[in-house]
Amino acid sequence: TLKDLFDAELPGIIEGYKGRLRLGMQSFRSPHITPTLLKKFKNDYPNVEIILHEGNYCFLEDLLLDNQIDLFFCNCPRYNQNLQYISLHREPVLLVTPPGHPNISHSQHVTGSKYPWIDLRHFQSEQFILQYEGQSLRASVDQILRDTGIKPTKLLCVRSIGTSLRMTAEGMGISFCNESYTSYFNFNKKPEFFHVGNHIHTTEFVAAYNKGRNLPGYATYLIKILSDIL
Repeated sequence: TLKDLFDAELPGIIEGYKGRLRLGMQSFRSPHITPTLLKKFKNDYPNVEIILHEGNYCFLEDLLLDNQIDLFFCNCPRYNQNLQYISLHREPVLLVTPPGHPNISHSQHVTGSKYPWIDLRHFQSEQFILQYEGQSLRASVDQILRDTGIKPTKLLCVRSIGTSLRMTAEGMGISFCNESYTSYFNFNKKPEFFHVGNHIHTTEFVAAYNKGRNLPGYATYLIKILSDIL
């Protein structure tokens, strides 16, 4: 667990290592996480050099397996047996629809959730605006589509999640996002958000590093900071 790892490395943290950390961060989350994370870290470890790589899950996983980075933070669509994972946060994956879409009248209240549920089959013939394969959100959405038996007949792929959300807000189709992404944007026309599927689909945000490697104390401290931020 994160606590066990943090406790094991505490002596190293107290000593205040100097060093270098090659860090990977998911591109979409990075602007919302990295400045706060690194500011606090550098306040405590000014002599640790950070080398930052940004990209999607597949890109960062390849860098880690090739030993080009030491650690990365990302939504995790699947586990690799050669890597070690620390779970930091889990959140729902939501359907996003244009504001006032006529099909939202079919939605149902979900006890204990701020988001209603809706049957995705009501949107079978809609324009789907999804991310490209290889992006972690796309992997989560593909799982939802498999579970619900939906095969989009109209599909537009865009790399930017911000683009897909704003296109949906403008009434150009439906899309998906993680719950935390709903707070990243100010919309002129705010889209609607729903749970879909037979259960609440979630995605896991993790710290990943190579199995068998002992992380230095300052790397463990960075993970702890991010866990607190989330």
